[in-house]
Amino acid sequence: MPKTVVRFMVRSIDAPGGVARSVSALANGLADSYQVEVVSLFRRRDAPVYPLAEGVRLTYLADHRAGSGRRRRSPRSRLIHPADTLHAACSLWTDLLLVRALRSMRTGVLVTTRPSLAAVAARFAPSTLVLIDQEHINADTRPEPLKEGIRTAVARGRLHGLAALTDRDRSDWCDLLGETSWRLSVAGSRWWPSTAPAVRASWSPTGSTASWSPTVSWLPTSPHCRR
Repeated sequence: MPKTVVRFMVRSIDAPGGVARSVSALANGLADSYQVEVVSLFRRRDAPVYPLAEGVRLTYLADHRAGSGRRRRSPRSRLIHPADTLHAACSLWTDLLLVRALRSMRTGVLVTTRPSLAAVAARFAPSTLVLIDQEHINADTRPEPLKEGIRTAVARGRLHGLAALTDRDRSDWCDLLGETSWRLSVAGSRWWPSTAPAVRASWSPTGSTASWSPTVSWLPTSPHCRR
């Protein structure tokens, strides 16, 4: 049977920090059992800051390296909300690249790493793709328009799970989104409950909250998760 595809979508896997470190660790831990891909919106360096396992595929959408000659000037993004700091780095050109990438993801699981990417994925990704948002900052620091984007995606049945940073954050997200029938846990966080196709995971810490590795394999149980 073909391996299930698990993708992570980040602003830039090349940027040092908690998001890149966490995503790299999770991707590497899943690489032996799953077809793993990291989709980085921007490329700013020649190689990721944190090494990726040999089996992890890395895809860049826009090359912003100095001297690359490929950075395009165009009007500001219409898809990334202005309340997100990512908006200033995006344009109509990156909107196009993002939508093209999302529409090519027919099956498997996509894990986004910020509400604005989750909202765009919920709007443009095929309905056969399982969508999960993994939060990397506290819920009370997210601007209200970005939270509303998550709420809309959930209301439309397009966001299947959300991983909060802490138990308090999980409580805040549940107050916003409402409780449903099941939940999943990742690191010290909690997947937001959902009646959507089940994706199970269990994790234990390897150090800081920014670097977790899987101890029990990711177990997609829905036909939507199979390629």
